[in-house]
Amino acid sequence: MGMKLRTDTTLLFPHPTMPFDIEYAALWDAVCTRFPERKNDSVSVRVVSVEEITDLNSRYRNKNSATNVLTFSYTDTAAYEHDIALCIDVAEQEAAQRGVPLRDYIALLVVHAMLHAAGLDHEQSLTEDKKTRALEKEVLSECGFVSTSLSDVY
Repeated sequence: MGMKLRTDTTLLFPHPTMPFDIEYAALWDAVCTRFPERKNDSVSVRVVSVEEITDLNSRYRNKNSATNVLTFSYTDTAAYEHDIALCIDVAEQEAAQRGVPLRDYIALLVVHAMLHAAGLDHEQSLTEDKKTRALEKEVLSECGFVSTSLSDVY
């Protein structure tokens, strides 16, 4: 996909408002300190269009609507590969609606997706939801972003 964390720092389809000053690898490293079993995994972040995120959301989640971010994980070895599809156009709209700086909101979405890659699923239980929210705040704070969770901005 786009940007391979730890190895490649380019985006396959850069977006004009994509915050390039976000250290995406540092976000993944912060997640991995909490999930050391994921440290050998690779993560890529790809900026996608509204049309593509809608298609992916429809195809893999049976939801025929655009969303802000999706995570896909797969493996055939001990380490996983994770692809994160990030729709900047949706993120821009949501950040503006919520009065949140775009840079911080994108970092939040990427951390949220990375926590899914690490194995958390906030949709499965209240316990997982609480853990996800707490870890979003911890990782963002540790990496110098506004300490918030997706539930705080929704």
